[in-house]
Amino acid sequence: MKKRKFISFMAVIVWMSLLFFLSSQPATESGALSRNVTQMIISFVQQVFPSVELDPQSLHGLVRKSAHFFGYFALGLLVMTALGTSNIRGNRRVVITLFICLAYAIADEIHQVFIPGRAGQVVDVIIDTSGSLVGILIYLAFARLRKNSEREKQRAE
Repeated sequence: MKKRKFISFMAVIVWMSLLFFLSSQPATESGALSRNVTQMIISFVQQVFPSVELDPQSLHGLVRKSAHFFGYFALGLLVMTALGTSNIRGNRRVVITLFICLAYAIADEIHQVFIPGRAGQVVDVIIDTSGSLVGILIYLAFARLRKNSEREKQRAE
């Protein structure tokens, strides 16, 4: 159990470090990364659906905001898992997870104010927190499915 707890908390720390690293990139580097992802998506869509035309600028904005959402979606899942290894259960775990994710999102946006060409944006905190909340809800849904499956197994025995 100690090994699982250590790995779970290390996963949270590594993920937070990745988020911090990505938000530490100056605007030119961050923009180039998201433009490359946008171009890959456009190339893929054009190969699969040649008649579909995508607006690169709109898609670029969507890619950037999706990165916020899914980065914090994963953080919500990881924090829920880590806190579960510490026997923090129920609503208390949900509230603590949401608080950790929200606090990290706020700190991350404040941090970005000091990065060349970047700015802290309240809308990004909202997107980050929404991603975390969806991650938490997905975690809870799978936990419930797993619990119901275990009950069914016990009934069958």
